[in-house]
Amino acid sequence: MSSESEPEIPLTQTTYCVISEDINEDFVLNLDLKGGIRKIKRRKKTKEKAESKRFAAPKTDEEVNIFASDRFSGSTRAKCKWAVNLFEVWLNERNSKADFKSEICVISGDLVNMDNATLSYSLSCFVTEVRKCNGEEYCGNSLYELVMCIQHFKTAETHFKFVK
Repeated sequence: MSSESEPEIPLTQTTYCVISEDINEDFVLNLDLKGGIRKIKRRKKTKEKAESKRFAAPKTDEEVNIFASDRFSGSTRAKCKWAVNLFEVWLNERNSKADFKSEICVISGDLVNMDNATLSYSLSCFVTEVRKCNGEEYCGNSLYELVMCIQHFKTAETHFKFVK
């Protein structure tokens, strides 16, 4: 049967197919493990076989920039713009109030240049202080969207051009 160095491998199927990857040979060989070769089929040689379908043709820098700017839908861009603008307005208003009250910390910097620790602190303050125009609190889903949009802006800020 088999030597001690090679363990016996149980087979779970009775046939298998061998496809030649060599360009000179163009056939598919179906083998029957019990009775030998079952059938041989010729493969069609096409130009598509030589070219890879997995990757597109190389893109120019201009095409890459267009793709990067279009990768976010209009609604995503609008939500992020709303969230970032609301955050910036809140930040300016909060810092102006902090000038009059010593117990309120001033949050320095703008959103684009804010480090992660400052962003984390400011987002926690923002979520507890932000209100709608009529003074009502935002529901949980809206607060979640605000935070996610701001974080999305921070991770993809090079593609958003609406911040001054």
